[in-house]
Amino acid sequence: MKLGMNGRDRGRGRALLAIRAGLAFASLAVAVTAAAAQPERRGDPLRDLLSAGTSGRLCYARSYQADHLAEHPQQRVTTMTLSLKRGRASPAEFQIFVTVRGDRDLWSAGGECQASGSIVCSVECDGGGFSIAGNATPQAVLLNLEQPHGRISMNGCDGGEREVEAGADDRRFRLDRVANAVCDAAARRAGSAR
Repeated sequence: MKLGMNGRDRGRGRALLAIRAGLAFASLAVAVTAAAAQPERRGDPLRDLLSAGTSGRLCYARSYQADHLAEHPQQRVTTMTLSLKRGRASPAEFQIFVTVRGDRDLWSAGGECQASGSIVCSVECDGGGFSIAGNATPQAVLLNLEQPHGRISMNGCDGGEREVEAGADDRRFRLDRVANAVCDAAARRAGSAR
């Protein structure tokens, strides 16, 4: 006795194979689409950030308007400008420029940044520092004054009384990307062009 499929059974078998192949292909397509939709894990947020800048340089700034300052009466910072650029001896160098309530002078400080999960920037001469959230983009950064030091000494290595400390309304600052010319103007105004 010969066992086998008749023509009708063979047609069904082919149809089942085609359905299985189609389902396998659809599953693969779903898996590829899902993988592509996942956010890319960035290896080095500082390098990734600086690669988006012109000549490895980025400028961020914010000027707080009167209505914002009225809602945050304990906020001392009225303007903040941050210049980031590729470093010579370190991954990045920065300059930060700040004005505070009651003082027309533009305060400035500089130092180096390293990446370790978030971006950590340290002011020269043990002048404190700040961190930049690891999800920084070329369009905006979130500067966190609370971590790692809680302060930025704006005095340079000479000492003095100019410090911006993490306070009730001076902890985190969202800065937006601006033209590099804004940072250049701040450096000229502060008299500390680098």
